[in-house]
Amino acid sequence: MVCARAIVRDLYPPAEGMRVMARAMGWMAVVPLFGPILTSLALEVTSWRGVFTLLGLLAAGLLVLSWRDLPESNRHPNPQALSARQLLGNYLFIAGHGEFWAYALVGAATYGALFSFISGSPYVVMDVLGHPRWVFGAAFGLATAGFIAGTVVLRRLMPVIGLRRLLIIAASGSALSGLLMLGIALTGHQSLAGLLVPMMGVMIAHGIINAAAQVATIGPFPTRAGAAAALNGFQMHAFGALIGLWIGVSFDGTMLPMAATIAALTSLLAILAHTLVRHYAPKAA
Repeated sequence: MVCARAIVRDLYPPAEGMRVMARAMGWMAVVPLFGPILTSLALEVTSWRGVFTLLGLLAAGLLVLSWRDLPESNRHPNPQALSARQLLGNYLFIAGHGEFWAYALVGAATYGALFSFISGSPYVVMDVLGHPRWVFGAAFGLATAGFIAGTVVLRRLMPVIGLRRLLIIAASGSALSGLLMLGIALTGHQSLAGLLVPMMGVMIAHGIINAAAQVATIGPFPTRAGAAAALNGFQMHAFGALIGLWIGVSFDGTMLPMAATIAALTSLLAILAHTLVRHYAPKAA
């Protein structure tokens, strides 16, 4: 994933790279759209060992395709890039850049909301609501469809209304969706629709924000794209891992902890968009 983001920065300037990344993420989202559905069906006829076997075959195919068809995109090779001093210097330089953190924090907030759903939805759909595994697979696929829709919106609207306005609108919509989910959970009404309808709004916003934020974090660093993508990926996934741990610890047999976490993160996302993105987006655009 880090290499893929760095390759996009190698080949495209930031504004065009956001549209390319959105298109790529739209195609990539087809896999998680159908993956949970197919996997849940596969578990009806095989075990988890069969799923891991499938993962191994897919990884082998990825290795073959990368070896055979992926050309080198780095136009600024640095023989010293792997030295400890060079690595530390690159990370310190990137970490001292305000524009990097503006979009890195926005990306972490929307990614945290996604990880909340990934970590909590299996328990909510199957344990709390009592649906079978194939229903969870279909529900996850439906939420992923919202992500695909968001990538389409990004490609179509960013050239029209601009990055800053689009991100602020998307973050505001995400917060409203998260608060709606929390409101439904607080009423005690637990249903699949009460989970998926607000989550669709969160996922559409995630499709808009995620691609833009990932490209914007590495946009100012054309000769350090790999280091910027790696640092962004580290902080984003570290935050996602902590959120996943929290969802597991806080689960109380209802959808309330997950809904409250998503509402808090999407509200934080809106605050960051209205402050940091508003300040840095004009220069990035």
